[in-house]
Amino acid sequence: MRDFTTPLEELLTVLRSAVDTGKQLTDNQIKLGNKLLVYISCCLAGRAYPLGDIPEDLVSDVKNNMFHCITSLHSKNHTSEEPIYPHLRTLLQFDTREFLNVLALAFEEEEFNTEEGLNCIFSVATKRVSELAQHRVPHQYKHDRPSPIWPVRQTALEQEASERIHQLSMHKNAHPQHAYDRTAYIEVSPGAKRAASTERIEMLSRPKMRQDRFGMDETEWGQYFPVSDAAKKATASGRIESLAESKRYHAMFQNEKPVQWPVDDGAMKAIASLEIQKLARPRSRTMIKDDYDPYKVPMAARRARATPRLDELCVPLPRKSRAKKAA
Repeated sequence: MRDFTTPLEELLTVLRSAVDTGKQLTDNQIKLGNKLLVYISCCLAGRAYPLGDIPEDLVSDVKNNMFHCITSLHSKNHTSEEPIYPHLRTLLQFDTREFLNVLALAFEEEEFNTEEGLNCIFSVATKRVSELAQHRVPHQYKHDRPSPIWPVRQTALEQEASERIHQLSMHKNAHPQHAYDRTAYIEVSPGAKRAASTERIEMLSRPKMRQDRFGMDETEWGQYFPVSDAAKKATASGRIESLAESKRYHAMFQNEKPVQWPVDDGAMKAIASLEIQKLARPRSRTMIKDDYDPYKVPMAARRARATPRLDELCVPLPRKSRAKKAA
């Protein structure tokens, strides 16, 4: 038959009807979506599904037809209510990450790295999107002048300034009451030279008498106030002597264990039991299947019913529940 796109379109229509409902997909619907992703990946890579390879004379056509199928603006039997790019919307809503991984692996093929392949990829975008995707043209930047001296045009030399420019070029006059800074060299008036200070000013001008506190009763140890003889001859009481003694260690206190210590023969010759050997063995992991879904809730958990005790514990406490007031 050599028709790789018609079955895909029919199955994508079935998957789109399930995704558009907004409900949780069933196991069969999830398997269908995963198989479609694998089928698209195989066709874009030039491999047959589920095993084998596509004939060499059909590889290029299959890749192009498959890419045009999933990126088509509308399906074959579309209606007026169908949104644009229905197949892309369906695959992205089903599993965005895996579908983008499929496209990333496909774009590494040689057919999509040529000029024709790039045109095929960019043809999905609209003209406006392609225009926005282009890099920005830099502004025509002019470098600095090579010298501070440059020729002046003759028109600039012969240009005459207007009256307004002459007015703006005049410096601003100072305020009429502006006073400049006082000079440091001033003349003392004769009255200030002949002035005599009063008795009060002379009293205030005398320096205050201060005692040298560092020179009073200073000993060789730097003590400004020496210890009195009574304090030197005082004897401590029995209570003070007991409080001055260091606290003893607890009767069962043990010092830190050394880093190296001998291991007894019993520990060296001990053999682990079967249960310990079983617990020490790493847990084996089963192979993850293609249709594995970590978010899938098993049927047993869906049909589970809480015990009467759980129902009793779920009831809020009377002191925390408050009856609603009647309107």
